[in-house]
Amino acid sequence: SDRVFLLHLGGKIAIQNKVPLITRDALSMAYTPGVARVCEAIAAHPRKAWQLTIKGNSVAVVSDGTAVLGLGDIGPEAAMPVMEGKAMLFKEFAGIDAYPICLRTKDPQEIIATVKHISVGFGGINLEDISAPRCFDIERDLQAQLDIPVFHDDQQSKEREAFPIAYPTNLHNNCNSYKISCHPPFEPGLSDIVHNTAVCAFCSSPCVKSQTRKQ
Repeated sequence: SDRVFLLHLGGKIAIQNKVPLITRDALSMAYTPGVARVCEAIAAHPRKAWQLTIKGNSVAVVSDGTAVLGLGDIGPEAAMPVMEGKAMLFKEFAGIDAYPICLRTKDPQEIIATVKHISVGFGGINLEDISAPRCFDIERDLQAQLDIPVFHDDQQSKEREAFPIAYPTNLHNNCNSYKISCHPPFEPGLSDIVHNTAVCAFCSSPCVKSQTRKQ
């Protein structure tokens, strides 16, 4: 009967298809055999993954559950509701698809390696509720190794930096509706996710690693 627990039953987020599979033709284009042509196009030009897959609109919300809210080290399973909540904020306020990824390890090198291996499917990495000082080392190493933005929630709440990544221009309206100003050298098409703990910017230009601007 607890309303909070009822809201969390079955989790708070879900994946939905963007294209209805109501005909045989639609299925053959979304999956085999049609999808093979898209795979070949990306294999020939990997940057096309930004336009032809969910990569450009996806963020991984990564935690090891060691510094969750004011609860401390409560483990990866108990961190899931918070990571789901953060994913909801990305979707609600910027239309970004975010996925909670809670890791059963506290080893910084294992976290770095895991995030590095799964990063191919994401346009940005949001490190969340990882205890200090490990979070700083993890963020720094991942920023050095990956060609997509990596930011840690607690740090960026203070820095409020904008991270540019490749992103469709149709979110430019979101940027305007939330009265967020874009800064050079970013092209129009910037859409910002505004939360009291992080700011992540998505733009239509190619990913520019390590270039950040104060907002």
